Amino acid sequence: MKEIHRGRGIHQEHFDRVAEHLTAALLAAGVPGPTTDTIIAAVAPLADDIVTPDTAATR
Repeated sequence: MKEIHRGRGIHQEHFDRVAEHLTAALLAAGVPGPTTDTIIAAVAPLADDIVTPDTAATR
């Protein structure tokens, strides 16, 4: 994950937005809330490998 996302300029706000869209899409598709929560819980730790360091500046 880290290597493929390196240099892409993905900030925490971008990662969070994707997680929000994923949550909405899963729920809209009829995936039960607890299952959606489990999926998001599995995706959330990936932020450390996906988000570009030094994201203090919001773009």
